[in-house]
Amino acid sequence: MARFPPSADLKLASPLGAGDLPAYRYVPGRTPHPFRDPRGHSYRGGQPPEPAALGQGPLGEHPAFLRGLGLMEAGYHWEAHEIWEGLWHQLPRQSRQAALLQGLIQLAAARLKHEMGHHRAARSLMQAAAPRLRQDHPELEAELLWQQGWAEISAGG
Repeated sequence: MARFPPSADLKLASPLGAGDLPAYRYVPGRTPHPFRDPRGHSYRGGQPPEPAALGQGPLGEHPAFLRGLGLMEAGYHWEAHEIWEGLWHQLPRQSRQAALLQGLIQLAAARLKHEMGHHRAARSLMQAAAPRLRQDHPELEAELLWQQGWAEISAGG
């Protein structure tokens, strides 16, 4: 199984196309809530979308896991967080995969908080994500994602 990202440039091998992205990035207080607001990009009667079932395959090859990575790469932090949280809820809490997903969820939340100007919260989430993303994960070069996020957040305030 290939590891993501394949190198320090942190680019997806096959990034999501524009048609694969939601109509806008959700930022609380700035844009309509994706599934609670009738104007939301994923509105279906006010109900959240059903999370993708994990199944038995490797986490790093799961389409929802990969979609979360693509959304994160494209700056859709809230949307990536939601996808990963749906997967995380299906895993035993002490598993290595749950730690990876929890770290990615915290990374996505940190980047969103940073974008919203909540720099202290962003740094706190990054510090919480660090031990989870610094573990060895065959699916992902998670340490590189953490380093990129920390650099972005540290530079911003």
